[in-house]
Amino acid sequence: MADAPSGKGLLGFFRLFKKDNLNEDESNILENRQQSIQEYINQKNELNMYEDELLLRSITFKEKIINDILTPRTKVVAIDVNETVDKVRDIFLNERYSRIPVYDQDIDHIIGILSEREFLTSLLQEQEVNIRKLIRIPIFIMETMKISTVLTMLQKENAHLAIVIDEFGGTSGIVTLEDILEELVGEIRDEFDEHENNEFIQVNEYEYQFQASMSLSNFFHIVKMNMPKSRYLTLGGWIFECFKHVPSIGETLQYKNLTFIINEIQNRRIQSVIVKISKHNLQSKLGS
Repeated sequence: MADAPSGKGLLGFFRLFKKDNLNEDESNILENRQQSIQEYINQKNELNMYEDELLLRSITFKEKIINDILTPRTKVVAIDVNETVDKVRDIFLNERYSRIPVYDQDIDHIIGILSEREFLTSLLQEQEVNIRKLIRIPIFIMETMKISTVLTMLQKENAHLAIVIDEFGGTSGIVTLEDILEELVGEIRDEFDEHENNEFIQVNEYEYQFQASMSLSNFFHIVKMNMPKSRYLTLGGWIFECFKHVPSIGETLQYKNLTFIINEIQNRRIQSVIVKISKHNLQSKLGS
């Protein structure tokens, strides 16, 4: 059974039928009220779609394992415990990670996690910085563990990052608290995420790159087209829905006069797409 609208919502709804502006043309009044009613309905539908998406995420969340979301070892940024302080500082400044694994000899021998905040604080307060004294004991997990179980572990230990090991004890990758929470609530953006304020950029005369996290309604508003019906609220979710499978980089989707090209995928999620707009329709799109 659907929840009843709040009293405030009902009050706003019934105000639409208040007899006012009697001197205006009746057809204009009727049209304005119909538009207001439609906007109210759209807002309710958008909330319902969000609830549906959250419910779907919560169901799949219970079944997913760490191997589904980990960052593989080939993409892990890690630090040698014997690295110079200047080099470690440069890595933090360039990579913009708040925590980085530290290894001894090679990445299969991770001995701790170094916090950027603790490292920089120590750097400011001391003449000599000892990396071994700053690192925290890492949490090791298996690839096959449920992400819900690992979430509980991280919360219990007040940790933000875990090292994933394979069946032979080698490093398979890492997983962060943010990675896990994104599986439940969607993408979480922090101060270091790229394109935080730039949801799309122009690539060339007829192509634009859009972030998949952009809201679906905002995208179709920008390209001045009616938004299609979808269970999802984001551009990436709608594209995934159209494909009905996890697309590969370079795969294309044709929708009316728009061609979508998968540009970036991470952990089986679409991150960005290239949108090609036909030359004939370019003048009416993107405000050009």
